[in-house]
Amino acid sequence: MTVHGGPSGDTDEVKAALTSIVSDPDYGAPALSSRRAMESLLKDLLPDRPRDAAILVAAAEYGIAASLSERVEREGMDASVAVRLVAASFSQATAFTPEACQWAATELADALGMDTTAIPSAPPPSLSQPGPGQPGAGQPAQEPREMRVPRQAGPLASEPITAPVSAWPGQPVYAQPGYAQPGYAQPGYARPGPPQPAAPAASPGRRRTALTLTAGGLAAVVAVVLIVVLHKHPGPVPVITVSASSDNSPSAGNVYVYYSDPGQSTATISGMVSRVGRGEIAALTAQPFPFARPPRVIARTPIAARNQDLSFLVTPSLETRYRIEVLPSPDSGTPLATSAARTVYVALVARPRYTRNSCPRPKCTVTIQLTVPVAPAALHAEEAKRILFYWAIHRVPSGPEPSSPTTLSLQDNLSFSTP
Repeated sequence: MTVHGGPSGDTDEVKAALTSIVSDPDYGAPALSSRRAMESLLKDLLPDRPRDAAILVAAAEYGIAASLSERVEREGMDASVAVRLVAASFSQATAFTPEACQWAATELADALGMDTTAIPSAPPPSLSQPGPGQPGAGQPAQEPREMRVPRQAGPLASEPITAPVSAWPGQPVYAQPGYAQPGYAQPGYARPGPPQPAAPAASPGRRRTALTLTAGGLAAVVAVVLIVVLHKHPGPVPVITVSASSDNSPSAGNVYVYYSDPGQSTATISGMVSRVGRGEIAALTAQPFPFARPPRVIARTPIAARNQDLSFLVTPSLETRYRIEVLPSPDSGTPLATSAARTVYVALVARPRYTRNSCPRPKCTVTIQLTVPVAPAALHAEEAKRILFYWAIHRVPSGPEPSSPTTLSLQDNLSFSTP
């Protein structure tokens, strides 16, 4: 089954709703990737656009906004390419059409401040594919159907009972056989009519029919109560801030550690969670290069306050993306909120050892053995790389040691050998 969902007419109202969510200090961009937050907020912001809200809620559950930010902000991908790739993945994983997924990804990218001018606009698809007798091209949309219980004769006779069939997208619709009979959805159908002639006493068979329908009506009432209970307004969505740091000075804004180097191989992932509830858990997830597998939880800590600082010590062996999640309970695998990713890079450090060091001034002859620890997963890639040496030395015939040089020169006359 393919579900057609997307913009119903002018989308300025949708853009305004998403912009207000991102600019809200209590929610911000992370709320676009939270089904719980989007379902709650869009019911208030887009009450007359349930089709648009339905696909945006599904996009939040799939993490479209977070995927776009990851590709554009972290990987440097062009926004139009990122939207196309993410929308295609969304379409393959869900029952929505490619056009609907493209629209949702474009709207979320626009709300995140990405340049969407180069992205072609998709035609507005409808919520469901027209079938025989349903509204199609040139046909007006039908009003929501209604259910009606036929009048029964005998002691249980009463005015017809009606209940709407339409519901918020994604909610179940409860209906008993025969409720949607033709001719019952007429104006005034729920008002008392003229006096009816007395009906003969119902036979046992008719009583059973009436009792069955009455039980069905009771089941419908119970179902409505359950829907109200299960779809009660959720609590506040947790807000998460996260950062990464190490003992090494950042390079071009990038945080890095040295692989297997004592004192310089660890980094700290810091964060703060707020607007959380009792019993919730903060979890740290890691996703190492080449990012082919989903993030996995590597640490958990209970949240004891509504606003709590967090700190995790990590020792990556490859470039790794870290995120902080808030889980409703220790056993839950579905997060209430997920932070943005913070990347920690891993550099290699060479450990030198002089096997020959003869330095009668002004000329020196040295042999240096360099040992470079490499993570097993990166060994083949590192072995294939070319090694370059930059050398600097001040030579004087005699006297005190000269000052350190200020520039380095590439040496191309060195010989190398590997064990």
